[in-house]
Amino acid sequence: MNELAVGQVRWVAYVLMLLSLLPFGLSIPNFSRARRATYYIIRRQALSRASRWLLLAVLLLFSGLVLLLAAPSVAGLIEQVARPTPTTTLTPTPAAPTATPETPTPSLTRSPTPTMTPSPTTTATLTPTVTLTPTVVASPPVGASPPVTSPLATPEPSPVPASDEARIEFMAVAPARNEENGLPVNPGDTFPPDVSAIYIFFRYEGMANGVERTFAWYREGQYLERCSQTASWAWGDRGRTSYFCRPAEGWEPGDYEVRVSVEDELQFVATFTITEP
Repeated sequence: MNELAVGQVRWVAYVLMLLSLLPFGLSIPNFSRARRATYYIIRRQALSRASRWLLLAVLLLFSGLVLLLAAPSVAGLIEQVARPTPTTTLTPTPAAPTATPETPTPSLTRSPTPTMTPSPTTTATLTPTVTLTPTVVASPPVGASPPVTSPLATPEPSPVPASDEARIEFMAVAPARNEENGLPVNPGDTFPPDVSAIYIFFRYEGMANGVERTFAWYREGQYLERCSQTASWAWGDRGRTSYFCRPAEGWEPGDYEVRVSVEDELQFVATFTITEP
């Protein structure tokens, strides 16, 4: 067996085992966040990311160990696949000529000098024999499609970490937003049940696109999944904007609060009340 091929297989195994350290290291901070995060939705997302990184690390480590332990067998298999198949070439062999001499027959006359006329006849027959072996080439069936290879799924990237200067400050709660200047229309903390949407206005600084942010809405202490969202920040580093919720079934009377967080840090809590009809 080629020792060079065995060494190459072992080298690939070492690379896979070293690569497993990267996703393992990325899973550790996510497991830590899953334990320390204030809100359940953040803990659930962190645990999901950590599990995917850990699974990738285990797969890489297992693949490397299998290649390392079975390096001679894998190298032998590669050599068998790469070795060219010998092809037998048939060379036509001519048959030996066959000579058939004709025995001369002397002719005697009564003349004093006998005359002998030999007539030898030689016939040579060459019969070459060639054996041809046909080669059959398999054709794909009509309508068959080529196989499709599915790419390995890339794990979800970690969000951009927030800086120490990241701040979000509450401005107002309003049922509408001025489309020209972006300011609240009729701000307050008590609204009738027939309002269409509720806007939370805020200013921010020190932020960066990709930082994880959460808007968690509650009614009477119950989490409202239809209004809440955890996603990546996409409004730049400094400015003011708003976030709104417009339930399809309308607003139920009661006390509401909106908790705004950057990663695990609570920035502010906005409260308002929907009155009875």
